[in-house]
Amino acid sequence: MRRYFGPEVLPMWRWRDGSQLAGGDRVAEIRLGADRIVLALRTDVDGAGDVGFDVLVGCPADDECEGQAWAPVYNVTDLLRALTGELMNDPDVRCIVHGPHENDGQEDDPEGPAGLEAQYAEAARG
Repeated sequence: MRRYFGPEVLPMWRWRDGSQLAGGDRVAEIRLGADRIVLALRTDVDGAGDVGFDVLVGCPADDECEGQAWAPVYNVTDLLRALTGELMNDPDVRCIVHGPHENDGQEDDPEGPAGLEAQYAEAARG
């Protein structure tokens, strides 16, 4: 934990022993007054035994979703992004119900919205 987030976070860090929130991976939380950040220690993030952390965030696909969404965090800046809600839009967020966060495809369209308007016009002309 100290290597990823620095020694300043240590006084706010607590392991949640016995938690099954992360599918058997160890769970911790960082408390900041009334706020808290829940993290999972992942012990095999790349299939080669490397260690990393995921943070629990809201589902990026559906505000009403009650599933868990996890995003990788690498440093204290990522923790701040999780606390402020910015990390929810990260492409690496994975909801256990909806799967990975995906955009609506418009960002990948080189013609952008204009290309969609042209497709609509062509379809309307028949």
